Amino acid sequence: MGRIKSFQRKIEKKFDNFTARCRRRGFLALLFCPILTFVSTPVRLVQTLWNCRVLAHGKDWDTYPNFQAYLSLSYLFYWTLAMSLHRYGREGFAPNMGFGNYPLARCFHYSLPSLYAYWRTGVISILLGLFGWLLTHLVWINESSSMWVFLIVGLACISTIFYANVFGQQNYNALGWLFFPLVIYGMLNGHWPLQAIALLLASFGSFTVVFLGAILSTIHAINITNIGPVLAALPAVAKLLTHFIPLIRQKGSTSFLLTFAKALGITEKNVKYKRGPGLIKSSLIYFLIIYGQFFVINYLLNHHFSVLLLVGMIILVLNFTHIRFADDQSMHMLIISLITAIMLKSQNPWLIPSYWIAISPLPVMVGFPSMDDVLF
Repeated sequence: MGRIKSFQRKIEKKFDNFTARCRRRGFLALLFCPILTFVSTPVRLVQTLWNCRVLAHGKDWDTYPNFQAYLSLSYLFYWTLAMSLHRYGREGFAPNMGFGNYPLARCFHYSLPSLYAYWRTGVISILLGLFGWLLTHLVWINESSSMWVFLIVGLACISTIFYANVFGQQNYNALGWLFFPLVIYGMLNGHWPLQAIALLLASFGSFTVVFLGAILSTIHAINITNIGPVLAALPAVAKLLTHFIPLIRQKGSTSFLLTFAKALGITEKNVKYKRGPGLIKSSLIYFLIIYGQFFVINYLLNHHFSVLLLVGMIILVLNFTHIRFADDQSMHMLIISLITAIMLKSQNPWLIPSYWIAISPLPVMVGFPSMDDVLF
């Protein structure tokens, strides 16, 4: 064991020296970031997974809300929320939230199974959800070459978006994203029963995933002039509608709509979340460039106009600027899911460089601003 640790320290020292040299070169490091992250992210992925061995003991999982210290502190909010919902139910009032006597009916956008799982198992649920998200892409072996599927899934696994979601940004929603590749696969291949089952399962993991899936299903149905995708989304949507019953009982339909509008940021009055202009400038433009280049190159190479990806990018813009209904990490999971599905379906190797640029943005842009080596 001592030899293994000594060897690991030597490797880490050499790797840290390498990244330090890249940082000193500034612009060159930025210019060659796609190449450097292709080398560095797999190493960091293995290192971080090795450090996860403490979780193998199967004890005290609920003491690890996140892999980053500052997010672990803020994510303890979910522990409080889960405990309150467990004790008082959706129609109850929590004395330990807000200014006391907080109406839990306002928490309609939380799916209890995933929230409770996150409360009890912490990062274990994130690991299961997002590595499960990777594995569900293997369903494409039915439609594409197995070697191609393993290649694309492997690239997604070592991308900075995946790393940032697993080891930094994601929360209880991870268990909803687990089923999202099956939703897209069902939509693109006309397997409406599979889409319906996957979206219904996702509804027990994430309100956001079903909300986004329902929008995509509607647009796809219009695009192919087939009502199948909409019918497939109905069971999951019906399940989520039950979340609103306590709120309607307590507030009535008018107050319910106002509360819903505030939660989404549709109204400016007492809105929960507001975007700063600096954030819009630095993040939105950057992501539109890297996602947009894939959209354009895919069209030029495959002569395929991806309506779903275009809708996903429009949702991204709206979420950044006007209607904040999801966290940034959920937006990136939406886009990477759509882009990966396009890659798996197209089987065009010339798209690989564009795909890698889209799924491996600068780590500083996907939630790791406090690290010294922000590019890696």
